[in-house]
This record gives sequence, structure tokens and C-alpha cells, in this order.
Amino acid sequence: MQPSSGQESPSPVTYRCPGDPADISEAVHLSRLATFYHKCQQCEHRSEVDRLAPAIQTQWAQLLASTEPVRLFHNNGIRGRYLNQITRNEAARAAAVFAATLREVVEFWRAERKLKPAGRWLRVAFGHDSRPSSADLAIAAAETLRQHGCEQWDLGITVRPQLLGVLRDESLDGAFLVTGHSSPTGWNGFDLMGPDGVIWSLGGMLDVVEQRFHQPCPRPDRDAAPAQISDGVQPAVLRLQRMLHGTRSIPVEVRVHEPSVIDALERSRSFWPGALTISSGGLASSDSQAELAFEIGEDGIAVRVLDGQRKEVATARVLHGLSELLLDEHPHVDVVLSGSLFQELQWTVQRCGPGYIVTHDGGGTEESLVRTMWSLGAPLAADGQGRYWIRHGSQIGSDALETIVMVLKSLSRSDRPLDQWGRERAG
Repeated sequence: MQPSSGQESPSPVTYRCPGDPADISEAVHLSRLATFYHKCQQCEHRSEVDRLAPAIQTQWAQLLASTEPVRLFHNNGIRGRYLNQITRNEAARAAAVFAATLREVVEFWRAERKLKPAGRWLRVAFGHDSRPSSADLAIAAAETLRQHGCEQWDLGITVRPQLLGVLRDESLDGAFLVTGHSSPTGWNGFDLMGPDGVIWSLGGMLDVVEQRFHQPCPRPDRDAAPAQISDGVQPAVLRLQRMLHGTRSIPVEVRVHEPSVIDALERSRSFWPGALTISSGGLASSDSQAELAFEIGEDGIAVRVLDGQRKEVATARVLHGLSELLLDEHPHVDVVLSGSLFQELQWTVQRCGPGYIVTHDGGGTEESLVRTMWSLGAPLAADGQGRYWIRHGSQIGSDALETIVMVLKSLSRSDRPLDQWGRERAG
């Protein structure tokens, strides 16, 4: 809560809760502190409890000593402990601010490309991951998005690659995903994306959302926008079918937990080039007949590549294998690395097959990495955490299933066994 500015000294002291549109009296302020109102934990005046009962003062002292400062905005999204830091209130606030910011982004995006202005409703892909808390937060976020003028393509349980597939197939204006990926158990949050499909990160568009998060955000229209159910799995299956064409028949095992990714793999069995084993629990088994194994992360993006003995193939080897494939189309390959991976590998120019890899520092966030790819025309990027970004024309995406297919395509260029793949002058 913040004391209102511009008050004459004789006037009563007033406060304003974070994100509220109107002032409250000192009495209401104190009563909210006494009942541990959820916004009080984000208020700069939360320690002003000297006029409350001693027992309540003691409880506030313990609460302030045991909780670290609330920081909902992280490098690549909004994250916090479910019910402690992230509730339906935060979901609604994030959705409202996203809608307001997206409208400005879309207006600029369309003007820059000489497209006609957006209609009455913004068109947004929406979904949530399989965490139990995500469905609860999605209720508040979906309702608020519609109230703030966003027509929804609701995918239900999904992962970001499927969400972005629908965004691009339908030429939508943005995407909103309720997800706690890359966070500990019990955490949750939101990934926000604009019309270009790039996640909003700190140092970029997420800064604007953070600045507006506790400001009033009025509805632009009295009516709520419509919503429709959308299937994100079938488009992913069709893309997978196109990509798998011409790949070598290699027995493959895939470990995955996300239901929508399992569904996509099950639907693709009929056109998979080799035997496909899908495992939803435990590590890929070393006694499997598969020559190659993959473990897909809960975000549907990260993937670990494992050899026949189920030992992880290093990021450097994967980068060399993928780059060698891309050298069929380029005399050299520009590869963008996250700042941490760039420092770890210490690459500048590396010999790779018939050409060279030229590496570039893409910074510390996903948004900065992808925008670096765009500025350089780079076809490949990696963050060292199993996430690879691949460029196709004007589109850049990161999808575990696409990474798997690219690895299979790279192996299909010759009959080399996997233990030789990606080793040529890999440093």
C-alpha cells in the first residue's frame, strides 16, 4: 500500500493496495494488516504494525523474517509458489496486463508490416501444463483474458511448442501459457508471447509487464470476447510427419511425461521410420533394443540425447551433429549460444564437417537469444540445458520433437554409428 500523493496535511492519511484503483482509509489498511490480507506481503508498509495487537505484531515479525522478498518476475516468465505467491489473483492480474500490453505490441507489429489493424478482439492461443495447480490458475487467467478483449483458442493441457504451432497456423496475435516448467515442485506461473512467438523475458517485453503489474488495468470493452476449443496435438503430428520423411530407420526410445506430447508420439507411430518405444516413467532402460534414446522435459522443449548405453551425448556433440546437417545449405553456420554456454564452451570458430561453426553470445534470456538469431540470420541456437532453437525461413522455434527429428536426419546422412556422430573436431 502506498500513501496517496498530493494530500494536504490536515486531510486523513490514505493508502492504496498494490494494483487497486482506489485509495483506502488508514482503518481499512490496519484491518487488512490484522487479517494478513494477501496483498500486504507485497506492500512497502507491511512492517508498520505497531498499532496492532501484540500477538499480531509477533506473527508479522515471524512472517517477515521467514519469507524472502517476493519476486514473481524471472528471466523467462512469471513464477512463484502456488497459493503463497501465485494465486488466482495473480493469474487475473497477469492476464489483464498481458492483454493491455499485447494490444500495443500488435498495433506496432501490424503497422510495421503494413497489415490491417487488429479487430475488436485480440486472438490468443491459451493453455496450461499438467501440473495440478495449473488448471486452477487457468480458470482465472482465461476469464480475465476474455474480459479484456482476447478471443481464445483454448488447447487445454498442452506444451509451449504446440501452443506456438497453433499461434502460427492460425496467425494469432499472442499466446498465454499457465506453466511451472523450469521451477521446483509446488511452483507455477505464466509464459507470455507476442505475435512473433517469442517468449517475453526480462530485459525485453517482460519488463513492461512487470512495470504495469500493480497498476490499474481497465477493461477495454464491456463485453467478453468469445472462446473456442482447439486441438494442438494434431497439427504437431502433421508437422512431425513432414519432418520425419526420408529419415533413416533407427530404433528409438523416448521418455516423456507430458500427456499432450505422449499423445503426439502415439498418433505418429504409423509413420515413424523405426521402432518407437514410449516410456512415461523411469529412466530409459539400458536393455532396450533402441539404438538411441531421448528424454523430453516437462516444457516439451528440453531434450536429452542418450546413446545405446544410455549415456548422455554432450551438448557440444549435438551442436556439431546438427550444424553438419545445416552445412548442406550454408557455407558456414552461425550458432547462437546462451551466455553461460558461450563461456563454458569457449568457442569462436570451430571446424565442422565441410565447413565451420561461428558462435555468438546470445545473452542470458530466451528472448535475447532468439532476437540475436534473427539479427544474425542464424539457423541454430542452444542454451546448454537441452533446449535447441532451429530456424525455418522467418520462423524460429524450439521443440523437443523437432530436435529429435533433426538428430535423426543428421544421423541419416551416413551409416556412421551414433558413437561417431558429432565427434569430428568437436574440441
